[in-house]
Amino acid sequence: MSSSRSSLTPKRIVMSIAALIALIYAGYSIFGQMFVEPPPPLPVVNQSWYYDLREKRLFASAVEELPPVNSPWNHPSVRAHVYACGECTEQDRFVAYIEVFSYESKGTQERIESREQSGKPVPEDDRIRAIVKDGHGIRGVDGVEWVPFYSELGSEIRKKARDRSRCPEGFKLVKCNPPTALN
Repeated sequence: MSSSRSSLTPKRIVMSIAALIALIYAGYSIFGQMFVEPPPPLPVVNQSWYYDLREKRLFASAVEELPPVNSPWNHPSVRAHVYACGECTEQDRFVAYIEVFSYESKGTQERIESREQSGKPVPEDDRIRAIVKDGHGIRGVDGVEWVPFYSELGSEIRKKARDRSRCPEGFKLVKCNPPTALN
């Protein structure tokens, strides 16, 4: 009996407990995940909001469309960035700002996309010209004057759109995608 007691030294007890804990952790890591439900897949956003400047109405269209586009009412329309305080219901959402590309910039962007899809390289100066020089405008929905998207004023408009103080206490500011954007 004395030989079995001598084999249970404090060091061996600690090592045995550590091995048992490692074995339990490994078992949980391998088999425990079988009982945990995986998170739902992230939504695929394939549509964006657009705003008919004449009708002053929102509509959804393919996210790839560069504004200006024609609305369902056959009027010029621009991309709208839509937010809400809380839920993105029709009565709670609002247009924070709108954006548009000049026709020259839109043409350059379309050429860039065509080159990318065909696997051809796109010169960096084409990308820069499309973004900065050829015209990418932004304004508030009630604004009159378009300003360059990447200008200081453009940055202020985007920052104001994300200002959480727009919402009442207890409501979270959320960006809204069209309801049909989820697959």
